Amino acid sequence: MFQSESPLGERMVATKVLPTLREFGIGFVPYCPLGRGLLTGRVKRAEAFENDD
Repeated sequence: MFQSESPLGERMVATKVLPTLREFGIGFVPYCPLGRGLLTGRVKRAEAFENDD
């Protein structure tokens, strides 16, 4: 079993890791597939933060 962060915006796992896991019959458990809240609308744009934040 292999566990890794696999957000929707990052496809490296799907293109490079999953084919190898399939070849060896290893299961995959993604975590944070929704980008740690990025798709919830609660994440502020970078411009909304102060320069020293």
